[in-house]
Amino acid sequence: MESVRVFLVVAVFRAYPTVRWQLRSTSANGRPAFSVYCASSPEGVCEPFGIQTLRLCAGKVGEITTFTVPALVSRFELPR
Repeated sequence: MESVRVFLVVAVFRAYPTVRWQLRSTSANGRPAFSVYCASSPEGVCEPFGIQTLRLCAGKVGEITTFTVPALVSRFELPR
């Protein structure tokens, strides 16, 4: 999961340089997942952004699906 987190931070979230992102490992529907939080400034408080699920194929990531619904974070009993 750490390598996926690093990929997302370096390759995906880099497109949003003014946003601070946080990922927390979890699971969703039996798949590895991250709860995603963001703050609009380096000093801002991170708020829930959504959930990212991973589909693994032969031990490798075959797909990453992002659900940009902040309310989903609370459904997984994750911290705000």
